[in-house]
Amino acid sequence: MLGRRLYMAPDAWERPSGGASRLARNMPIQGTSADITKLAMAYLHTRLAGTNARLINAVHDELLLEAPQDQADQMALTVAREMERAMAVVVPQVPPKADVRVGTHWSK
Repeated sequence: MLGRRLYMAPDAWERPSGGASRLARNMPIQGTSADITKLAMAYLHTRLAGTNARLINAVHDELLLEAPQDQADQMALTVAREMERAMAVVVPQVPPKADVRVGTHWSK
């Protein structure tokens, strides 16, 4: 959606594995997701300035932040808002909905 390109070897379509076809179909979806995540991270970088919260990891389309417990709920709202803002910019025809959770560590 933001102009990301995928370059393949000229003979990629001739290989019997079908990998080029799979890659060509999947890349726009994964690339758009990556673009949305990176834009959300840029928005969050600005929003987190001056707070005690920090972005500590990004895994696929998930962002992991660390914040003081008394600020966790407010940070969750901020993360959801910025992720939804990024999606609305990249894919405006789809209503954005971010799923945000607060826990003591990533698996919870």
